Amino acid sequence: MRAAGIDVPVLLIHGADDWTVEADQSEMMAKAMTAAGKPYKMLIIPGTDHYFQNPGPQRQLFGAISDFLKQYLAGPATTTVAN
Repeated sequence: MRAAGIDVPVLLIHGADDWTVEADQSEMMAKAMTAAGKPYKMLIIPGTDHYFQNPGPQRQLFGAISDFLKQYLAGPATTTVAN
C-alpha cells in the first residue's frame, strides 16, 4: 500500500457480503492509512454486496458519502451583513 503518499482524507465503504472485492481490501487500506497517520473513515455495511442494490444499504451508503463530503469539503463559515 502507498498510503503515505495520499494527501487527502479517504472514505472506504464496503458491502459486508461483497465477493467482487472482499472487505479485507478496505481493511488493509485502513491499516496502511493508520500506519501512515493519514485521515480516513471506513464503513462496512452489512447485508449488501458490491452493488448496494437494496434501499436500506443505499441509504447508508449515500448518507456516509454525504457526511464525509460535508465534513471535508465544507468551506469556511461566512457571515452575511445586512445594510
